[in-house]
Amino acid sequence: MFNEFVQQSSESDSDWEVRDPFKIKHIHLYFCLFSNVDFKFTRYLKEEVVQSIRKKQYEDGTSKCGPFTNRAYTFVTIPRYLESFMVYGMLQCLDHLLVIYTFLPLRCFLAVLNLMLRISSGIFQFFTYFNQYHDTSSSKTSRLTLLHNYELRDLIKFSLLCICTVILTKYDSSMAYHEIRTQSVIKIYIFFNLLEVADRLLSAVCQDALDDLLFTISKPRSDSVLSDDLENSFIFWRDIVLQYCFAFFCLIAHCFLLLCQVTTLNVAFNSQNKSLITVFISNNFVELKGNVFRKMGKTNLFQIACADVRERFHYCVWFSIIVCRNMNESGWNLDDLQTILIDVTYILLAEVAVDWIKHSFITKFNVIPSNVYEEYTVSIAYDLLLCHQGKNTSDYSDLLSRRMGLTPIPLSCLINAMLFQTIRNPSTLCLTLPFVVSA
Repeated sequence: MFNEFVQQSSESDSDWEVRDPFKIKHIHLYFCLFSNVDFKFTRYLKEEVVQSIRKKQYEDGTSKCGPFTNRAYTFVTIPRYLESFMVYGMLQCLDHLLVIYTFLPLRCFLAVLNLMLRISSGIFQFFTYFNQYHDTSSSKTSRLTLLHNYELRDLIKFSLLCICTVILTKYDSSMAYHEIRTQSVIKIYIFFNLLEVADRLLSAVCQDALDDLLFTISKPRSDSVLSDDLENSFIFWRDIVLQYCFAFFCLIAHCFLLLCQVTTLNVAFNSQNKSLITVFISNNFVELKGNVFRKMGKTNLFQIACADVRERFHYCVWFSIIVCRNMNESGWNLDDLQTILIDVTYILLAEVAVDWIKHSFITKFNVIPSNVYEEYTVSIAYDLLLCHQGKNTSDYSDLLSRRMGLTPIPLSCLINAMLFQTIRNPSTLCLTLPFVVSA
């Protein structure tokens, strides 16, 4: 009976699985454990020394090493699989950002051109029908479609981008810089942590607000922009205006929040004792306490991995902006560039090291295989394929932006504001462009 109990007690890969023998059917636990057990200390001591049971299993070929195999190899190979996913994810984020600078302006230009052509064509058709037919009942003219839904979506996104960029450019960031610089180290540290939390919250709200606006535009209507149903047209445009205003306020708030984050990091780079740099480096290791010792599955780990991709991409953009601004202030002195790049390297290496340690221990404690990051890479690649097949209401990058938690419009507004403030001196434009492209 005891052998039957042992056979039904299956092995598990988890160190923390609770085995409840009372749930095993057809076994009386008390009888199995305490009936007909002739315990002798000498027999116990002999078994522990000689290991006759292990020897018999080895001779019969039934010896097992247990579930704890290749764990050290899995632990040390996690960084390789993680970095493969990170590189692909950052390339996706870069692609989302470049869409704002390449395809979106081209689409808006074509939309405006098509709008002008349709207006000209409508005016020409109107005078043609008016001259040929004086009886309006006999002329069956088709209603004019000025803008299609996809064209209106692009124009709205581009208008939000332009308005937020203009407002952010008019703001003097030097006032915020000097205000933050006068604070103590601990206040700046707390302020940066608050900004980091607010960034993630605002990013989610901005994405939802923009999605709601674009979804409202994508709703099928009985007619396009010029509709005879005035009531439905009024409701449609009322919803668009309200959602547009809400999305605008969310985006402009996120833009100023990103500007505060960059300014705080810039203060840390320009501090005399470099204590803030040490504080920001040590801040990365705080993530280990909140993530490593939690129960997680593959889905939770996927969310953490996507958040890490977004965070690392944000750091790359911010550091490019900081290097560009500081070099512009110093007249592009190479000695200052070397000092700044050393600090940037320290922070990036700390970020990479924390990601390696965090993901290695999460996969270890939750018994997640290392090849799960290949599944994550395939998943975001499949999202890109679905978007290119038209399985999304808006741009193909929006679905992946929701997956990564990335809002490219506020980030591009921040880059635009930095670029416009830097190229006020035209002689530094050629030196600034490489950093902007790398961002």
